[in-house]
Amino acid sequence: MKPSPKFVAIGRIQRPHGLRGEVRVQALTDWPARFTSLSVVSVLKDGAHQRDLHIEKAAVHATTVLLKFRGIDDRSGAQALGGMILAIDREQCVKLPAGEFYVFDLIGLQVVDQKGREIGKLTDIVPHPANDVWVVRHSKKEWLIPATQDFVKRVDLEAGHIVVDRIDEFED
Repeated sequence: MKPSPKFVAIGRIQRPHGLRGEVRVQALTDWPARFTSLSVVSVLKDGAHQRDLHIEKAAVHATTVLLKFRGIDDRSGAQALGGMILAIDREQCVKLPAGEFYVFDLIGLQVVDQKGREIGKLTDIVPHPANDVWVVRHSKKEWLIPATQDFVKRVDLEAGHIVVDRIDEFED
């Protein structure tokens, strides 16, 4: 079983907004409105937890969020936060309906065919209008698999693998 990340990135601080310590945040979540219901976020730098910040005020404008943190009361304090990642604990993630998964849970899973033969590891997910395309690598080979029911038969997070319908291109 692949371990879930402890922290999940939901925003990147871009720059100060105004003179009173507010920051402009690029939302990295499909649910930017979540910032209005959060009271605390974790600040990550280079993937490591730095500290927690308490949200005093949040306003959402499309994929941009304006945040005011307790104790950050001027432009220089806000400037010091630039480029840092805002994250929540994994347990705070929105519960998804059956059959839907977070990208961070899928990346790194083994991909096998219906007979259990290894095809490779899921290394990337490329969004497309019709459906996502999964990038699967094995040694020096790479396959692009449409993330549709025709190809993806089962995702088993507990077992750490994805079962796909085998196609001729998987043959060596």
